[in-house]
Amino acid sequence: MTSPELDSLRDRKRRATMVSIENAATSLVLEHGFDAVTVDQICAAAEVSKRTFFNYVPTKEAAVIGATPEDVPDEDRAAFLARTQQDVLEGLLRLYLSTFAAARTANTDQTATLIQRRRAIYRAEPDLGAARMTASSRLQLRMVDLVTAHLERNPALRRLPGVPPEAEARACMALVAASASLGLSIWLDRESATFSDLDDDCAAALRQLALLATATTTIPPPTTDQSTASSSRTANSTSNFTGRPA
Repeated sequence: MTSPELDSLRDRKRRATMVSIENAATSLVLEHGFDAVTVDQICAAAEVSKRTFFNYVPTKEAAVIGATPEDVPDEDRAAFLARTQQDVLEGLLRLYLSTFAAARTANTDQTATLIQRRRAIYRAEPDLGAARMTASSRLQLRMVDLVTAHLERNPALRRLPGVPPEAEARACMALVAASASLGLSIWLDRESATFSDLDDDCAAALRQLALLATATTTIPPPTTDQSTASSSRTANSTSNFTGRPA
């Protein structure tokens, strides 16, 4: 049996090697483009063997887009199902962030740099962005199943009467994912920030989106003149889109 100290050292070394591979891959692809970069070039820049490279990532694409968790760890899943607190969204956000936390580097600057590079790469290489979204969607679908089970066990926690539990779970997951994305953008704009700040920014984003979702705005009905003008604009717009008058 290995000691906790040895396990921790191995984890740190493994994390450092993974960061080296991802750092090299994202840097090279951002500069030269995905198709122009080879695995051999990434290995040389990361100072690892090709065998080591494939021990850590299955493909060049995986090195560029980064690891996405396949599912929530069993221990965290059990803890979420055992929750009795009223705020399902808050608990789901914490679970979502903690599940992705394993992919963070130990250094906030390194993590921010990798995220910013990947965002630039996704703009230049839409297929890579789509691959990342597909991987994230798989995790989100598993989390929807988890939230559905939680709501079915605890009907008093539900907030959308008349809607099936799975539909409410999907709505919860969509709001949490949007909050994480918004919070990440806020965090990246900070000059100096910690991972705790990232969690706080995502929680603040969740509260902001929830307020927007529940805000009521009264829009006065259009006057006759406004209605006529609107109809005219709609007709013109339809004509421009279809190539013939509405």
